[in-house]
Amino acid sequence: MSFLSKLTGLFNRAKSEPAHGPEQEATPGQAMTFAAAADQAMAAATANARKSFNIFWREMSWEIRRTVPAFGIAVVKRGFATNIAGAPIEVEHMWLNEIEFDGVTLRGKLMNQPNFVQGLNEGDSVAFPWQELDDWMYSLNDRVYGAFTVNALRQGLSAEDRQNHDEAWGLDFGNPAEVEVGPNFSFARFCTMTPETLPDSGLVEPSAEMIEEGMRQIGDHINEPIFNGLTMLQFEALAGNLVSVNAMIRHGVDKHVRNPNGHTALDLATKMGWGKVAAALR
Repeated sequence: MSFLSKLTGLFNRAKSEPAHGPEQEATPGQAMTFAAAADQAMAAATANARKSFNIFWREMSWEIRRTVPAFGIAVVKRGFATNIAGAPIEVEHMWLNEIEFDGVTLRGKLMNQPNFVQGLNEGDSVAFPWQELDDWMYSLNDRVYGAFTVNALRQGLSAEDRQNHDEAWGLDFGNPAEVEVGPNFSFARFCTMTPETLPDSGLVEPSAEMIEEGMRQIGDHINEPIFNGLTMLQFEALAGNLVSVNAMIRHGVDKHVRNPNGHTALDLATKMGWGKVAAALR
């Protein structure tokens, strides 16, 4: 059994428009295109998605170790340069699922069949620097969190068209003018926070006892890679899981181990803006 599998059992107890036109949003089974970079609203939406990506990854850090998923969807969007002669757009933007992240590279599988990108197909695995993502979103109890570019589009729709859009997805995207990054956690509130004042935990708040039990199960392998080249401490630091990190520090886990990218747990926490975690690791 892998180390992550051991953790899984433990933590389960916790619980096409041309360029310069509007974005053409689609359900996950359809390809979609993206507005030109000159579209300020869409560019701002992408910037906000990147700014808040750490929140998405913290929730994903728990989702990926659940035997029974809590999220209806958990996806990121990225643009791909078109390479078919006569394509009406320069970039085709599509959603990816089965997301993995090591602090540098995002990996996922295409949910759509591209219209204008030859050599890529639905289901293909794709890897890219995380700063190139356009958007992220996850749904919990049919309520969507994130989805910045989707809401930029919805904001320009009539109330009727907005309802039709949400019904096509089978999800509630909420108020497009007030994007939420989690339940009762608005993006506007997120923007008022510093790395030192971000919440200690997201949807899951494990006990120190639960974390320590996980470490006992892993035993002497505690400083070895468990997921995408990350040790348990690095994995939790990357996701900003402060309770987990503090428990491992008390357990004497090696804080100085470097992953294949040369990063320590402190490096990963700092890169992702987790001020409290970084302070604990210094």
